[in-house]
Amino acid sequence: MKRCLWLLATAWLTLAAANAAAGDYQQQLAFTNGNAAFAHGDYEGALEQYLLARRAGLKSPALTYNLGVTYYHLRRYADASDEFSALTRDKNSAAAAYYNLGLIDLQRDRHGSAREHFRQALANSPSDSLKGLIEAARQRLRPEKQSRGIALLAISGGYDDNVTFTSDADLVGVSDNQDTFADLLAGGRYLLAGDARNGLRLEGGAYLRQYADISRFNQQAARLGLARTWRTKRWKTALGGHGDLIYLDGERFETLGTATAQATRVFGDGSELWLRYRASRIDGGQGYEQLSGWRQRARAQLSFPWREKGRFKLGYEYEWNDRDDLQNGVEFSSLSPMRHALYAEAATSLAERWRLSLRGEYRHSRYADPNVRQNGATLQIQTRDEDRYGATVRASYKIRRNWEAFGQYSYTDNQSSFAEYDYTRNEAQLGVEVSF
Repeated sequence: MKRCLWLLATAWLTLAAANAAAGDYQQQLAFTNGNAAFAHGDYEGALEQYLLARRAGLKSPALTYNLGVTYYHLRRYADASDEFSALTRDKNSAAAAYYNLGLIDLQRDRHGSAREHFRQALANSPSDSLKGLIEAARQRLRPEKQSRGIALLAISGGYDDNVTFTSDADLVGVSDNQDTFADLLAGGRYLLAGDARNGLRLEGGAYLRQYADISRFNQQAARLGLARTWRTKRWKTALGGHGDLIYLDGERFETLGTATAQATRVFGDGSELWLRYRASRIDGGQGYEQLSGWRQRARAQLSFPWREKGRFKLGYEYEWNDRDDLQNGVEFSSLSPMRHALYAEAATSLAERWRLSLRGEYRHSRYADPNVRQNGATLQIQTRDEDRYGATVRASYKIRRNWEAFGQYSYTDNQSSFAEYDYTRNEAQLGVEVSF
């Protein structure tokens, strides 16, 4: 381990010496003294000199790299990780930086993260000598567990100040009443054939929400589907289909059949492009026949690393609906919106076990046909337009490897051209998740 780091550090020390004549004398003197202390194994002295050079204004990949190596030798792994993480944004330094991040992960017994950092090191076109070091380090990784199945169970409770149907408030309305609720979510997938890269998997889930008093918005849902996955050098793709059965207060609300096409590309800097298209055929239950028809959704999302353990996401979704709509004599209500949604989400680790995420979303909906309402002898004709704004903050705490406690708060403001669909909503919940 020390030999590997020393070989890499030597390349930087040589480069720095060649450029020592340029720049500010005080910066270069401190940097040179740091190199001399490092070469003699005096890592505390090297750190003092390197930090002196930084305070004097020296900002170079060589200094950042040598600080990372020095922190590593002093077993200050969090500080070393900060230095190498900063270097991943430099094209010429990224491969070596990711390699050293992997070595740090090995020291901290984080083999999953180390595996990903070594993969990113190879993706950033390392030199032949560095490729050999990466491959040698990968031999120290624990074998990946080849579990064929994974499952998640989440139980939570909370408060809702304007109870509605969680996903379709704009279609079934709101209650204008507050209540407490309990949630149960279970989901999982099982590999039927092949492996995670190229295989066929079975997917399923169930969701329950029970309100204390407003039972007409109690929800029950179940999903079952299949997905076929492929992986090439640049893309991960999946094709699949699933069926959903959704109930409101024990009565069938909707039955859906959905086809999905999905593709993901991961780039060398850790950023990721995610594309998905879904087409759903919807059959509305008794009293909701007007919701029957088609819904299509296309989403594009770009995510990239943010801070050491965080990610930032930006996304857009287009939705098109062709429902049966509601005709009652001369009156007509369109239930076929065209929607454009934009969202941004940032997630990061606050401490060893804490994680925080923030999400903001804007959605514009315009319904396909004007609504017609009769007011005495007069017909009122108006197209429904809506702007919905939403924000969610979530904090989680890892109790143990596969147990997590969480708290979440969501705010929704729906502004509609029809007063009865104008509403705001606050929802807060606490719960626990377990994966196995």
